[in-house]
Amino acid sequence: MTIKDYKKATATALTFFFILSFTGSDCRGDHSSGQGSFAKVEAPGLDEVTIYPNPFRPGKDGELIFKDLPKDSTIRIYNIAGELVRLGEDKSTGLFSWDGTNDKGRKVTGGVYIYLIKDGKGKTKRGKIAVIW
Repeated sequence: MTIKDYKKATATALTFFFILSFTGSDCRGDHSSGQGSFAKVEAPGLDEVTIYPNPFRPGKDGELIFKDLPKDSTIRIYNIAGELVRLGEDKSTGLFSWDGTNDKGRKVTGGVYIYLIKDGKGKTKRGKIAVIW
């Protein structure tokens, strides 16, 4: 693992890293040595999820982006009355985008919306989105 790989891994939740060096000989007396490195890297968790831009202006900003989603995430967007406006999933890309429309393709009204992200392990993250037309 190079320093560049190590830095990339630590940015995505490195849980352990070690270097193994070995020397030895086989049954014929031939000597050999080597070195290897190992790392366990975990996928991003809900704390790493970013949502931008917020406030969101669908006519100007294009799409609201949910970035660094954990694998098998479900995203639900509710209006302030608690009605489900949009349901989305991300199986493996780490991204979900919302264009400011409901599940029927109609533009939502301006106001405050609540998002609920649920990862594949059942953990959740909630927050607010301001939509301005």
